Amino acid sequence: MIDRINTNSSSTPTKLIPLPSLENEYVEYKLLIIKESKGKDKYYFDEDLDTEQIFIINNLLEGHLNEKVISEKNILEHLIDISANIKDAKNDIKEIKDKLDVHYQYLITLPQNKDIKSLIGSTQQLSNT
Repeated sequence: MIDRINTNSSSTPTKLIPLPSLENEYVEYKLLIIKESKGKDKYYFDEDLDTEQIFIINNLLEGHLNEKVISEKNILEHLIDISANIKDAKNDIKEIKDKLDVHYQYLITLPQNKDIKSLIGSTQQLSNT
């Protein structure tokens, strides 16, 4: 059943904006955007008919534009959180590195590691030349 519905429907859904005070009447979001980009500020429903009603395009779009602003605000807040997490991770990595350096210095000075220390020293000298 669902496959049959999907086969008969278009591949991309059409975003519809409900018209206030009219039950089950909508206007395409894309149409409002086009009209607004052409400098029009009014949408005429049933133009030139007895049922004609005039809507302010900006008012119809307002709720949808607010959704976009809220969404962008959420994205910005999320990016700020990610940035803070990255900064915390960098601090954690530096702290771990510092602890490893201290531990390395301790281990390399133990008497049983003198051969390893000498080998590391000679390897470092080779890499510096």
